[in-house]
Amino acid sequence: MKILVALRRTPWIYKLCQFVLIIYSLSCSGIIIYKQAFPASRALDVNTREFYNKYQPPSGRDTTFTPSLISHRIIAMDADDGIIGAVATSDALANVNNYLSDVTSRCHYAPRGKAASEFLNCANGVLHDHFYYHSADDAGRGYADHNSDCDANVFLLMDAAKEAGLPTYIVYAPGHAFIAWKDDHGSFRYHETTGENNKGRPFDFRDRLYKKTMDRTYYSPRAYDDPEVFATYRALTSSVSGRGGELASLLKRYPDNTLILSASLRWKRQHGTISPDDVERIESTLITDVTDSGLYLSLTDVYLRAGLRERAREAFDHVPARDCDDECYGYGIRLGIAKFRLMNPIWKPYSAYMSDHGVSANTWTFWGVWPKLLTLLVVLAFIIHWVLTAKNPEQEY
Repeated sequence: MKILVALRRTPWIYKLCQFVLIIYSLSCSGIIIYKQAFPASRALDVNTREFYNKYQPPSGRDTTFTPSLISHRIIAMDADDGIIGAVATSDALANVNNYLSDVTSRCHYAPRGKAASEFLNCANGVLHDHFYYHSADDAGRGYADHNSDCDANVFLLMDAAKEAGLPTYIVYAPGHAFIAWKDDHGSFRYHETTGENNKGRPFDFRDRLYKKTMDRTYYSPRAYDDPEVFATYRALTSSVSGRGGELASLLKRYPDNTLILSASLRWKRQHGTISPDDVERIESTLITDVTDSGLYLSLTDVYLRAGLRERAREAFDHVPARDCDDECYGYGIRLGIAKFRLMNPIWKPYSAYMSDHGVSANTWTFWGVWPKLLTLLVVLAFIIHWVLTAKNPEQEY
């Protein structure tokens, strides 16, 4: 005890303790903020590091284009739409061909019992070795950079399955896609491709990933050569390609496709051209599909332009915080919602950081983090103030 008292009365040790406490408090605050604010971007960064720590480039490079392969056709579409250039197109083809070749050598399919499930598990495991999970607006750039997300994964697995002789289907869920096949009894079976950094996992419809809806666009398996698959992909990438002018003709061809409708409405919101006929269709679609936040944002846009702020706010309030991204945040500001306007200077760099790391920022994470942060900063301010103004024990004598 005498040593402790002596140390406490040594001025330079006391000052050192003050300094260490301040640094420790700031470090803890930084760690808490980072872990709370950026969970999705951190997960994607981990995926990238994991992949490049183990990836071994192939000795050969095959850039052959095969028109019958769905992934190759998707790459060609991205090239034609100006999403990827010649170099990226070549890289994408080479990476996809290397993956398919690897599947052929490592995975085998013979129609019997659980053969289809075993083959898809194997092909998904090989996919993990060639492409890490990373969300994206298009498939071509991801294939070129060794990453892919849900629909890009399905295209790859469908190609691998086709070459093995297994018919497969793509299934869309709101904001997601997965793969299906038919068992020996003719019933559809499903497989989730994105789990564990693209290793895949068993399908479980209870997962929150699969939003529930009665809309026929979703949970309806579509065959390998269904032209609507390519029309849907073109619509989903229209915001990247800038070819929104084609959406009207695609929607006319596939009037019941909610994904194409959503893409068309997004384009019209950006150009302020949503019409009264669109409003009627939106309200009709919302009867069976309440999961598409773009429908509510479209109503918000229409009512704001018409000066009906109360109805605009009512529509806006139906957008879940998990789905409220940059566009949604902009409508919050236009509606004059206090917290959106107050936090906008923080939202902008936060959203930009998330975008740079391949994640779309959402207000669910944002609102969950910053109240905690402000509380933490207030507490920290009191601690630092107390540390800096506390008297040295030596001064008490």
